Amino acid sequence: MTEQQKWGLAGLAVGAALTGAVIYVASTKDNEDRPPMVVKGGSLIIQSGFNSKKPGKPWHNDPNAANEWQMDHSAGKQTNAFLVMMSGSGSCGPDFVDDMILEYTLSSNQAVQQFRVTRKKQIGSSGNKMVPTVIGERLTPTNSGDTPFLMFPDAGELTRVTAAGIDCRSPGAFAIHPTK
Repeated sequence: MTEQQKWGLAGLAVGAALTGAVIYVASTKDNEDRPPMVVKGGSLIIQSGFNSKKPGKPWHNDPNAANEWQMDHSAGKQTNAFLVMMSGSGSCGPDFVDDMILEYTLSSNQAVQQFRVTRKKQIGSSGNKMVPTVIGERLTPTNSGDTPFLMFPDAGELTRVTAAGIDCRSPGAFAIHPTK
């Protein structure tokens, strides 16, 4: 973890403790900040952005990999890690991670469906900029409004999130912040 990330994490922890809210730590680089991703259960929803004050970007998929989704944000900063903070049981962060696995248990048959949030080369780019990528079967985009989202259609519950340093069971809704 870089010194900048440590200070950002410390500021986030203090601010969250004082306000009870998730706070987005923005960098001041040349490129635009990437919107956070908000993960919700019920039907698994991965939302881009928070609201009209922190709007998201539309989702598009890689034509060469049908189950891989990225936000359509060519002017966004390179993503070097994700800041993840959630509540639940076990080790729930906050922490900086390279990628994570979301486990979603279906209501109908208790089968576990896995989704991965990672960094991959930007779709359609000739450069090597790494951007947030969501990988999972049967995700469908809804790209209208201020908070475009990907949704898995079957009812269920987000039951576990794992990543380096994180093993959180029964997490509630939480935010994933791309960081530079």
